[in-house]
Amino acid sequence: MSPFLPDPGSGSSGPDSDPFKPPPIVTVVRCLHCDQEYDSFKIHWVEDASFGVGGGYWACSTPGCDGKGFCFDIWPTDPEWRDENGEKVWFDDAEPEGDEDDADGFVDDDSDSPL
Repeated sequence: MSPFLPDPGSGSSGPDSDPFKPPPIVTVVRCLHCDQEYDSFKIHWVEDASFGVGGGYWACSTPGCDGKGFCFDIWPTDPEWRDENGEKVWFDDAEPEGDEDDADGFVDDDSDSPL
C-alpha cells in the first residue's frame, strides 16, 4: 500500500481526498512537463475510471500537457513556500553548477587524493 495514495477500501476517492490536490491558498506553480507557470487554482480535476469509482487526478492547466499532481509534476515557484502544516516544500530541477561529469560518468573533482 502506498503511503501517498488513499486506501482503495476506505471509500476515499475523488478530488478532496487526493494527496496531490492543489494547496488551499493560491500560489504560483510551474509544471515540470510543459515548463509553464500559472496560479495553482488552475490545476484541475480529471475524472478517470481507471482510478476506481469517483477516481481521477489533478492535472496541469496547459492544454496538451500530461503533468499531474501538486508537488509531483507541478511545483510551487517560491522556494520558501510551506504547506498547510508549515513544512517547507521545494523542488529544483536545475543542473548543479561546478563539477562536470567525464565521459565515463564520474565527476572529475581535480583532487590529488589517491582514492
